[in-house]
Amino acid sequence: MQLKILHMLVYINMRLLPIFLVVLIFFACQNKRPKHSPINSAKPVQINLDEFQKYRSLHTVIDTIWFVSLAANDSVTSQQIIDKLFLHDKMIYTIDIRHSSIKVFDLSGKYQYDMGGLGIKKGRYRKIADIAYNKFRNSIYVLCNSPAKTVYEYSVEGNFIREIHLANGASALGIENANTYYYYLNHGGEEEMRNYNLAKIDSNNTIKDTFFDLPANIDSRIGFTGGIYVCQDSLYFNPPLTNTFYSLSNSAIGRKCFFVSFGKDNLPKAFQSVNDLVSNIHKYSHLGKSLVIGTDFIGFNFIEKGGLLKQAFYNINSKYIAKIDSSSPLNSLFHYDIFQSHDTLMTVTYMRELKKWIIGNKKIVQAQIPGLYEKILDQKSSDNPVVIFYKLKSF
Repeated sequence: MQLKILHMLVYINMRLLPIFLVVLIFFACQNKRPKHSPINSAKPVQINLDEFQKYRSLHTVIDTIWFVSLAANDSVTSQQIIDKLFLHDKMIYTIDIRHSSIKVFDLSGKYQYDMGGLGIKKGRYRKIADIAYNKFRNSIYVLCNSPAKTVYEYSVEGNFIREIHLANGASALGIENANTYYYYLNHGGEEEMRNYNLAKIDSNNTIKDTFFDLPANIDSRIGFTGGIYVCQDSLYFNPPLTNTFYSLSNSAIGRKCFFVSFGKDNLPKAFQSVNDLVSNIHKYSHLGKSLVIGTDFIGFNFIEKGGLLKQAFYNINSKYIAKIDSSSPLNSLFHYDIFQSHDTLMTVTYMRELKKWIIGNKKIVQAQIPGLYEKILDQKSSDNPVVIFYKLKSF
């Protein structure tokens, strides 16, 4: 009798085992899914670019300006386009996404070395998305989407250290601390990441949180707006096709910090499709891919309707806005992305373009930027990138 009861219990358990396993797998999968973190509804600083009562032309608030031409040689293509740069330990690290090139220069503009290079071998890449300095490891992280979805780590001297393979492709990388990394997915990732713009990943490459739903009806990569920015050792994020900058905190909650309004030229909240976006984007103004923060100002790029990229700055104390207008040719120097090193700002132009501009505006340049006219004309005629360094005075 006891044996029969034991057989019955085994039989029942075997019948229930598949159900038990299904339930176990279900809950295991549920636990592995990253949570979708809420967004803090704090009221952001409002920056109204259509408000003309408190307005300055950008050239009137530029305090200091100097330049460095990034010298070309056999190792540096004269046609490179600088998509991003940063300063570290008196070196200029540049990224040319179009030519998949990372080049390092000293502060005089003299070429030092390439970091990695085109190829499919270890430490080589074909398509760069972003570059970031990891102060916690004193190394350089290079985000790539080809030949694999990978972060390549190099020493600051350019020596290859390791590869970190990613589950999802990304457009930008932000490093918050030794165990927290943010990836801007842009058009969403695979599987559980497919509906989100931003992912938080730990040092074990495990997805911990997801943020920001994708724009409705837009399911393709948007390259002209949105990104991750490092400002005063803090991280900020701007989702694509929005006018809001968010801070990224240890609590994994995005807090609204700055909202930029273009008045009647603001982008609509949604487009019907990608084709609708492409066909009508020229009718609206929207944020670009830059954010810098000083002790008393916020700076960013915006694309004015019609497609002209401009720089703008907002004074936190006076509430005045300084931006590019047509009142002075000097404003033409500030049509590109903004980069930052402490209280010094940087932007990029190109030698032929700069020479042509200086020759056409000789008197103004000689009066307001003494010595620049002669220095530029002494440079070789080429398409060398020129890094313009500048500071702002109080406004």
